[in-house]
Amino acid sequence: QGVANGTEDTDAVNLSQLNATKAEVNKGWNITTSNSTGNVDGASVHNVQMGEQVVVDAGKNINITQTAGKISVATNENSTFTSVTATDVNATRVNATTVNATDVNTTNLTTTGVAT
Repeated sequence: QGVANGTEDTDAVNLSQLNATKAEVNKGWNITTSNSTGNVDGASVHNVQMGEQVVVDAGKNINITQTAGKISVATNENSTFTSVTATDVNATRVNATTVNATDVNTTNLTTTGVAT
């Protein structure tokens, strides 16, 4: 009548087992994006099929490094932004001005408009 479902590693498989495996493979897997603390444009669930390529694109000010199956996404160290809002700014040098906890040094610059 036919071949029974194989249960051991050395058993033959029948067509119904092959079809069940094919159905699982054809389901693919889903990928999406989320915005836990950032912004996402175009978030939707996409079903990735066998053989389909997923591309991670580095947008403005983003660096992506890939080593085999590991993908690292980071902000570019030399970024350009239109606007930045911060509660605290910790900087030791801005152009030719050096700022620290006790001193502001504007070497070779003239400071004007400061009340005496």
